[in-house]
Amino acid sequence: MNFKPYKQNTLEGCLPVCLLLLTKGEATEKEELELAVEGIKTKISYALKVLNTFSEEYNNKFEVYVDNNYFLKDLEKNFVNKNIQLISKTIDSSLMNSVATPYILYIDAQEGIYPHAPHFIIVESINNDNTYKIFDPWFGESRNVENIVLQKMVSQLRDYLLFCPLLITTK
Repeated sequence: MNFKPYKQNTLEGCLPVCLLLLTKGEATEKEELELAVEGIKTKISYALKVLNTFSEEYNNKFEVYVDNNYFLKDLEKNFVNKNIQLISKTIDSSLMNSVATPYILYIDAQEGIYPHAPHFIIVESINNDNTYKIFDPWFGESRNVENIVLQKMVSQLRDYLLFCPLLITTK
């Protein structure tokens, strides 16, 4: 995946930046801010509101793997968009290793970098040494993360922060 490295400018900018980089290869502060502001105009799901806005504005299609059936049903009721397919699936190493990279992953960013916080990253590739190459928009750079660490970041999002893990791919 080739994209221009870009460091998010806002606290809520990680998903807009990931979407822009994944689909367009670059991001601007203006685009990041517009998507982040649209995302907060909901009481249901910031992530799906940003994704919905993005898919309508840029005409991209996405598959979203949703880790929780209750949350999935709520999303299906409140977000209808022909460009977004919602799929019920546990976000684990089996799924993460079977979906084509690059993709966007919702994690707990706590792993020694910052306090517990929900965060979106791009999984750029799966390396031969059981690590993942990820792009972190907070730092605007890529790094390698061990499989077990990435799994912990997903499970902490689910079990500690009580957020539903998501895995987002382009169609």
